[in-house]
Amino acid sequence: MSLNQRELVLCPESGYRAHTIVVVDKTDTFSPSQRSYLGRIIRTVGEEMRQFDKLSIYVLDHKNFSAPIPAFDLCNPGDGSAANTLYQNPRKIRAKFEATFGEPLDRAINALATTQTSPRSPIMEMIQEVALRDDFKPRQAPQRLILFSDMLQHMPGDYSQFRDPISFDWFAARTYAREVATSLGGADVEIVYLLNPEYEALQTRRHILFWEQYFKWINGNLVEVRPIR
Repeated sequence: MSLNQRELVLCPESGYRAHTIVVVDKTDTFSPSQRSYLGRIIRTVGEEMRQFDKLSIYVLDHKNFSAPIPAFDLCNPGDGSAANTLYQNPRKIRAKFEATFGEPLDRAINALATTQTSPRSPIMEMIQEVALRDDFKPRQAPQRLILFSDMLQHMPGDYSQFRDPISFDWFAARTYAREVATSLGGADVEIVYLLNPEYEALQTRRHILFWEQYFKWINGNLVEVRPIR
C-alpha cells in the first residue's frame, strides 16, 4: 500500500497498530433491540480504539461475500484525549476525529440498520474472504474479528444448518469443509449471537459448540459468545 493509500484510510505509513474486523450478517431481519445494540457496540469499538488502530466493517448478505468491499475501513486518527495541551489543541484534534472517523462511522452504522431475508447465509465464505485480505496479518498486528450474526450457515446444495446435522464432525467430513477452510492465524473472535424465536430449536448449546470447534479448526481464538434477543 502506498503512502497516499494509507492517508486515505488515516493509517500511518508504518501501518496500523491493531485491527478490528466487524462482520454484520444482514441475511435475516434484526429485532429492534438487536438493531440498537449493533449501533452501540460498533460506535463503542470505534471510540475505544487507540490512535492508529484500524476498524473494518463488512456486510454479509447473499451477494456480498465473494471479494467483499468493506462498508467502512479506516484507522482511528486519535480523538485528542491523549493530547499534550502545552503544544496540542485537544478540541481541534477531536473535531478532526469526528469529521474524518466518527461521522463516517455513524453513516456506516445507519446504513447497516436495514435488513432483508436472503436465500443464502454464507457465513463461512465471508470468514474465509476476510482471512484472505491483504490487511489481515495476525503475525504483524493483533487481529480481532467480531461477528454480528445468528450464525446459521445456509448454503443450499453445500451445507445448511437448517437441513443438515449441526455436528462439526459431520461437517468436517464433507468436501465442502475443505472448500471453505482458511486460517485466522490465532486471531481473537467474538460472536454477537442474534437469537431468533423462530430458530429456537437450532440455536442451542450444540450450535455454539459447533462454532467453538469450527474456530479452533481454522486457528481462531473464540473468546466470547454474547446472546442478544
